Amino acid sequence: MSGDANAAAILATLFKRGREIQDAERCENSFYEFCKGAWSQVDTAEFSDNWHLEDICNHMEAVARGYMLRLLLNEPPRTGKTFIVSICFAAWVWAQRNRAPLMGPQVSFFYASYAEQLSNEHSIKCAQLIHSKWYQARWGHRFTLTRENKGYLGNDKGGYRMCSSVDAKATGWGADVIVADDPHLVKEAESDDVRESTVKWWSESMPSRLNNRKVGAMIVVMQRVHEGDLSGYILDPKNGLNYVHFCVPMSYVPCFHVNAWVDRQGEPVPAEQGVRIKTFIGERDVSQIPDESIFWMDHRTEENELLWEDRFPVEEVYKLEKELGPYAFAGQYQQEPAPRGGGIIRYEWWQPFDGEKAKELGVPVKEDGVPKEFPPVEFCIAALDTAYTEKEENDPSALSIWGIFRDKAGNPKIMLMFCWAERHVFHDLVSRVAADCKKFKVDRLLIEDKAVGHSVSQELSRLFSGYNYGIELVNPRTGFIKSADKVARLQSVVHLFAEGMIYSPDVEWADDMKRECALVPRAIHDDRADTASMALLWLRRAGLALRRDEHAAIMQEETRYRRRTAALYPV
Repeated sequence: MSGDANAAAILATLFKRGREIQDAERCENSFYEFCKGAWSQVDTAEFSDNWHLEDICNHMEAVARGYMLRLLLNEPPRTGKTFIVSICFAAWVWAQRNRAPLMGPQVSFFYASYAEQLSNEHSIKCAQLIHSKWYQARWGHRFTLTRENKGYLGNDKGGYRMCSSVDAKATGWGADVIVADDPHLVKEAESDDVRESTVKWWSESMPSRLNNRKVGAMIVVMQRVHEGDLSGYILDPKNGLNYVHFCVPMSYVPCFHVNAWVDRQGEPVPAEQGVRIKTFIGERDVSQIPDESIFWMDHRTEENELLWEDRFPVEEVYKLEKELGPYAFAGQYQQEPAPRGGGIIRYEWWQPFDGEKAKELGVPVKEDGVPKEFPPVEFCIAALDTAYTEKEENDPSALSIWGIFRDKAGNPKIMLMFCWAERHVFHDLVSRVAADCKKFKVDRLLIEDKAVGHSVSQELSRLFSGYNYGIELVNPRTGFIKSADKVARLQSVVHLFAEGMIYSPDVEWADDMKRECALVPRAIHDDRADTASMALLWLRRAGLALRRDEHAAIMQEETRYRRRTAALYPV
């Protein structure tokens, strides 16, 4: 009887071991399956699944397998990104039986967050996962942890996981995988110095810390906090960083954003032929990607469909938006630096100057429906905001040109006729401004009296006095603006936009102006927006941007009979 019992026990042990081996193989082949099994080892709450968790895991697995070496993950707080990226990823990579540059227990990791304490907590949970019975039964034979200090895990195969804060000194070490998990502290996002130091840390210090730049990976996991945050730097096309971008807002906004398999030339190919993954954004690019090439796209199709309704039902999301305010909610939960549609100046408030409007005004239209020219304007004004230098780190100089025209009812409307924001040396700046003012037959040029504004005014007057436009230096503190606060200035002309008085053509430079106005006060540069408020405030003060009813009311008030009052004291 005892022999039968022993045999049954042995069979049960073998059966259990066989299931553990099968489970280990299943988890090694799928990071998503590994994360589902690992959850109960580090958290007492019941695991709640959602489609986006698998998508994050698939992106991280693609990093480990070498299909993408630069990855940016933008998603709302408390939606699983830290558990997957900072707690499970290193443990899963070390569990692999087949070694590769980023697979196996020899791989090294460096993690950083805005606070070292937060990074240490993630490291402790990673160690807790590795020490768990579940992990040891399946992969304990692959490596042994030989060193466990504060913020550091090392194994006997040469791999390690170390962590720190974004502002810590990073000298004397390297890693195969570098991860920034929440690099910005939300409450410090408004500080240009703090925010820019984080961007500088990642862009100038971290790339040199990769052990092998050909195969090493850099990953950023964060919520948006400002246009100039680390995500903004990574996504800026002029930096040419080519990160794969995974982005899931809390409330779905229809967009054209696909991560697809491509060949060595960067052209979309079927998944089985792909050698890496690339992000495509924009209707034209996305429409050309065949279905068999798509690695990821947002699963949602209905506008405002929630990311994870089981955890964040609509009433809770509504409460969050009210508690946080529009800007904080837009950044942290919608992954946009400004509320949808814009902040102070909303996108939809800009009226389109398109073919239909051109025909209404009697303006000729091209064969493709684009207006050939602007409508005749009664008055043309330009506003210039000068920069101190042409250095890249400083704000650019900006010029915008606006024209007053009339609709069919005789009401004044304002057209954005041209704008730019560029960095110029003094002489080039003067020449550029003079040329644009001449081209658009400007009647009045406003120049903010700061930086080199006074000198630009003098030089324009000396060299181009025959151009027949007046130059007015504007002091924001004492002039007609009477506010040194750029945000307050823009708020003072909001009604002009909201009432549909401002028009713009459908061109790239106008889109730059609209986007900048929408991002204020979270814009990196607000120079175009500042010229807009300067010009529009001047037009209002001059009585050129008044509706017919406003003008009639003013005229009635001015002509109203007023009884003469007696003198306080006789002469």
